[in-house]
Amino acid sequence: DAPDLIIMTAGALEMGPMLRATHKAYIESNPSLMSSVGTADAFDDRHRKLAGHKELAKYEASLSRQLRRVGSATDTDLPFEALGIDALIADEVHMYKNSHSVPRVYGESSPKFLGSGGESNRALDALHKFRYVRDQGGTTVGLTATFFGNSPLEIFNMLALHTDVLDSYGIPDVGTFVARFCVIEPRLITDADGSVEYVPCVIGFRNLDELRSILAQHVIRET
Repeated sequence: DAPDLIIMTAGALEMGPMLRATHKAYIESNPSLMSSVGTADAFDDRHRKLAGHKELAKYEASLSRQLRRVGSATDTDLPFEALGIDALIADEVHMYKNSHSVPRVYGESSPKFLGSGGESNRALDALHKFRYVRDQGGTTVGLTATFFGNSPLEIFNMLALHTDVLDSYGIPDVGTFVARFCVIEPRLITDADGSVEYVPCVIGFRNLDELRSILAQHVIRET
C-alpha cells in the first residue's frame, strides 16, 4: 500500500503528546540536560543517610523541571508513539533551534556574546519526537533557509535534532561543543547601567574546519 501522508502545523505536532516514559528516558540519556547532576549509590552508615543524597535530590529536581517542559500523554490520549510514523519532515525547522540552554562557563550560566535565545519547550518536544522516529528505524528531515543565525549554540541544537551520532565526534553535550568551537575568555564588560564586571565572553571561534566537516555530514546546502 502507498504510505499515508499527513500534513500538520507545528502546533498540531506539539499537541500530540508522547508517553511520559519516553520523555523521561530521553531526558535522562541527554547529557546536555542532566550532566550537571549525579546520583546516590551508597549508604553512609555513620551518618545514617544515603551518600550523595543532595546529588540525588538535585537529579530528581532537574528531571522534574525538564519533564514539565513537555506534554505527556494521559490515559485517554492517543500517544505519538502509537501513530506509526516512519518519516518526519519539518519545514521552517529553525523554530526548534533552542532545545538546550547555554552551558555554565567559569561559574557563569550565560557567557556574554554567545547569543542564545533561551530554552524552548516546543524545541525539546520536537527533539524527542525526531529521535523517537529515528529509533524506530525511520527518517527525519528538516527544511530551513536559516539553519542557524544568532548563536553557535543553535548549530549544536540543530545537529542534535537531526542526528544521534554527535557523541562519535567527541561532542556529547552542549558544553563540550561550546568548549570545542568557541574561544571564551574573561573580559571587563560595561553594562547598560554603567557598572563594570569581569565575566566570561565569547571572543572568537576555533576548529572551524572540523565543524564544517561535521556539518557537511548532515546538512545539504543549496544556494
